[in-house]
Amino acid sequence: MPGDLPERTPRSFAFGPFILVPERQLLVRGGTAVRIGGRALDLLTALVERPGEVVTKRELMARVWSNTVVDEANLKVNVAALRRTLGAPFRPAASRRACRQLFRSVDHVDFLMAARI
Repeated sequence: MPGDLPERTPRSFAFGPFILVPERQLLVRGGTAVRIGGRALDLLTALVERPGEVVTKRELMARVWSNTVVDEANLKVNVAALRRTLGAPFRPAASRRACRQLFRSVDHVDFLMAARI
Protein backbone atom coordinates (compact mmCIF):
# COMPACT_ATOMS: atom_id res chain seq x y z
CA MET A 1 0.00 0.00 0.00
CA PRO A 2 1.37 3.44 -0.82
CA GLY A 3 1.11 4.62 2.78
CA ASP A 4 3.37 1.77 3.93
CA LEU A 5 6.30 2.72 1.71
CA PRO A 6 9.12 4.67 3.30
CA GLU A 7 9.28 8.29 2.30
CA ARG A 8 12.52 9.59 0.81
CA THR A 9 14.07 11.43 3.78
CA PRO A 10 17.59 12.70 4.43
CA ARG A 11 18.26 9.48 6.36
CA SER A 12 17.16 7.09 3.63
CA PHE A 13 19.51 5.74 1.02
CA ALA A 14 18.52 4.57 -2.45
CA PHE A 15 20.90 2.21 -4.26
CA GLY A 16 20.20 -0.21 -7.07
CA PRO A 17 16.62 -1.43 -6.60
CA PHE A 18 16.74 -0.84 -2.82
CA ILE A 19 15.85 1.88 -0.31
CA LEU A 20 17.39 1.66 3.15
CA VAL A 21 15.83 3.54 6.08
CA PRO A 22 18.24 2.90 8.98
CA GLU A 23 16.18 4.55 11.72
CA ARG A 24 13.26 2.27 10.90
CA GLN A 25 15.48 -0.81 10.46
CA LEU A 26 13.91 -1.14 7.02
CA LEU A 27 15.22 -2.30 3.65
CA VAL A 28 12.76 -2.09 0.76
CA ARG A 29 12.97 -3.47 -2.77
CA GLY A 30 10.27 -2.50 -5.24
CA GLY A 31 7.90 -1.39 -2.51
CA THR A 32 8.26 -4.62 -0.52
CA ALA A 33 10.11 -4.91 2.77
CA VAL A 34 13.11 -7.23 2.60
CA ARG A 35 13.87 -9.57 5.48
CA ILE A 36 17.34 -8.89 6.79
CA GLY A 37 19.05 -9.55 10.10
CA GLY A 38 19.93 -6.69 12.42
CA ARG A 39 23.71 -7.07 12.16
CA ALA A 40 23.58 -7.35 8.36
CA LEU A 41 21.43 -4.22 8.32
CA ASP A 42 23.98 -2.43 10.51
CA LEU A 43 26.75 -3.48 8.09
CA LEU A 44 24.76 -2.21 5.13
CA THR A 45 24.09 1.09 6.89
CA ALA A 46 27.79 1.55 7.61
CA LEU A 47 28.59 0.96 3.94
CA VAL A 48 25.89 3.18 2.43
CA GLU A 49 26.80 6.07 4.70
CA ARG A 50 30.23 6.13 3.02
CA PRO A 51 29.66 5.36 -0.67
CA GLY A 52 32.83 5.06 -2.72
CA GLU A 53 35.00 4.88 0.42
CA VAL A 54 36.76 1.83 1.75
CA VAL A 55 35.33 0.87 5.13
CA THR A 56 37.83 -1.23 7.04
CA LYS A 57 37.09 -4.47 8.78
CA ARG A 58 38.07 -2.83 12.05
CA GLU A 59 35.61 0.04 11.51
CA LEU A 60 32.80 -2.37 10.68
CA MET A 61 33.52 -4.54 13.71
CA ALA A 62 33.55 -1.48 15.98
CA ARG A 63 30.33 -0.13 14.48
CA VAL A 64 28.30 -3.32 14.42
CA TRP A 65 29.62 -5.01 17.55
CA SER A 66 30.49 -2.00 19.71
CA ASN A 67 31.23 -2.92 23.31
CA THR A 68 31.16 -6.62 22.38
CA VAL A 69 34.08 -8.94 21.77
CA VAL A 70 33.36 -11.17 18.78
CA ASP A 71 35.39 -13.25 16.38
CA GLU A 72 36.01 -11.96 12.85
CA ALA A 73 34.01 -14.93 11.61
CA ASN A 74 30.89 -13.01 12.69
CA LEU A 75 31.71 -10.33 10.14
CA LYS A 76 32.18 -12.92 7.38
CA VAL A 77 28.89 -14.64 8.24
CA ASN A 78 26.96 -11.37 8.23
CA VAL A 79 28.58 -10.14 5.01
CA ALA A 80 27.59 -13.44 3.39
CA ALA A 81 24.03 -13.01 4.68
CA LEU A 82 23.96 -9.46 3.34
CA ARG A 83 25.17 -10.62 -0.06
CA ARG A 84 22.50 -13.33 -0.15
CA THR A 85 19.84 -10.79 0.78
CA LEU A 86 20.90 -8.22 -1.81
CA GLY A 87 21.30 -10.87 -4.50
CA ALA A 88 18.09 -12.78 -3.71
CA PRO A 89 15.99 -11.23 -6.51
CA PHE A 90 18.52 -12.38 -9.11
CA ARG A 91 19.30 -15.78 -10.60
CA PRO A 92 22.24 -17.46 -8.79
CA ALA A 93 24.79 -16.70 -11.54
CA ALA A 94 23.66 -13.09 -11.74
CA SER A 95 23.51 -12.77 -7.96
CA ARG A 96 27.27 -12.50 -7.48
CA ARG A 97 27.54 -9.88 -10.22
CA ALA A 98 24.62 -7.89 -8.80
CA CYS A 99 26.13 -7.88 -5.31
CA ARG A 100 29.53 -6.80 -6.63
CA GLN A 101 27.82 -3.87 -8.33
CA LEU A 102 26.38 -2.84 -4.95
CA PHE A 103 29.34 -3.48 -2.65
CA ARG A 104 32.57 -5.43 -2.83
CA SER A 105 35.54 -6.62 -0.84
CA VAL A 106 38.81 -4.77 -1.04
CA ASP A 107 41.82 -7.04 -0.64
CA HIS A 108 39.44 -9.64 0.91
CA VAL A 109 39.54 -7.63 4.14
CA ASP A 110 37.81 -4.27 3.82
CA PHE A 111 34.64 -3.26 1.98
CA LEU A 112 33.51 -0.60 -0.48
CA MET A 113 29.96 0.53 -1.31
CA ALA A 114 30.18 0.69 -5.09
CA ALA A 115 26.55 1.50 -5.89
CA ARG A 116 25.49 5.04 -6.64
CA ILE A 117 23.62 6.35 -3.58
